[in-house]
Amino acid sequence: MIASERAKLQQRMTELDVAEKAAREAQRDAGRGVFLAALDKVKIGAMDRAQARGLAAAIGRLDAVELLRRIGDA
Repeated sequence: MIASERAKLQQRMTELDVAEKAAREAQRDAGRGVFLAALDKVKIGAMDRAQARGLAAAIGRLDAVELLRRIGDA
């Protein structure tokens, strides 16, 4: 009885872990569509691949408010 209940609870915990991971991943990427739409509306000067990766990494690492504060646009 107890072992059966424990197995059910462990299965439920596994399901919750999977759901939590999916929710975190979705949250991490929640701004992508809005950001890409905004990029379509502005002209962007020339840059090389390393610069583009650096910008993308900064966007991924910092939230929008902090990134704008650091570049002086907030």
